[in-house]
Amino acid sequence: RKQDSLAKLLNASMRSAGDKTRLALPSICILAGGRGTRLGSLTDDAPKPLIEVAGRPFIEYILEGLSNAGARHVVLSIGYLAAQFNEVLGDGSRFGLKLDFVEDGNLPAGTAGGVRNCLPLLDDSFIVMYGDSLLRVNPDELVNAHRCGKRPGTMAVMRSALGYESANCVVTGDAISAYSKNPPPPEADYIDYGMLMFEKQAFEEFDGSDLADLQSELARSGRLTAFVVETPYTEIGTPDALVTAEELLRKDNDSTKGKVHDPRA
Repeated sequence: RKQDSLAKLLNASMRSAGDKTRLALPSICILAGGRGTRLGSLTDDAPKPLIEVAGRPFIEYILEGLSNAGARHVVLSIGYLAAQFNEVLGDGSRFGLKLDFVEDGNLPAGTAGGVRNCLPLLDDSFIVMYGDSLLRVNPDELVNAHRCGKRPGTMAVMRSALGYESANCVVTGDAISAYSKNPPPPEADYIDYGMLMFEKQAFEEFDGSDLADLQSELARSGRLTAFVVETPYTEIGTPDALVTAEELLRKDNDSTKGKVHDPRA
């Protein structure tokens, strides 16, 4: 029953809009450099975002959705088996995107380090996402929340009762007032949804390697806007999650031939 409900949500999110007249989104950084150790041998020969799900590399669903939502420039932060990304995705033109790739280097840069390496290619205000999560959210609404909040950071969140993870943040008014993964704030009732927006100045004031530490720091100082989302996401971080994603996307592919993911639906 839970899978049927999720499938309906995902089916709705995959309707094609074909609307290319809207204003372009700011540049987007996708973090895709991790080893994906929780997937075991599945990532021995391919980085996690390039694992085939329902007949195609998972990240292609993300890129098509972003293109339909108005994105024009995506910068991928890559590390593990980095050369495969360019081989599989090319310059992004088949998605209607300009794709750039920035490698971590000899050592993993961490999530914040990966974003920092991409800063020269990003707009002054930019979106951050993860390469293993397919989100059903309108990026325009995130951008609007960020602009209205007038803070250096904005984080999409979802009530933990609607998701699959333990709560890790507290929302007070239009802001995140506390955020921590370990240990989570005792009064937490929201989870990090996996989509953020930042001003470059946030990274000029932070020299850590973990994006979660930056989010915590901004929350403590009242500088992290909350963007509340009510729809579940699909991710492939664990073997069980990968099986669920395969079932949902294959079911949707069978019912929406020729259509592509549109996160605005």
